[in-house]
Amino acid sequence: MGDHPLKDVQGAKNAGIRCIWVKRKEYENIPVKPDWIVESIKQVKKVITSLV
Repeated sequence: MGDHPLKDVQGAKNAGIRCIWVKRKEYENIPVKPDWIVESIKQVKKVITSLV
């Protein structure tokens, strides 16, 4: 889970880990696709709960 598409999302993908991007601002031309996108940290619980 992270809020930066390259540092956090790409890092997780490079390690073979699924990731949640907390999209706090817009980025253009993101070269990686996160597994989930949420707009606030409060939404992370809903994503994690859906995995159980």
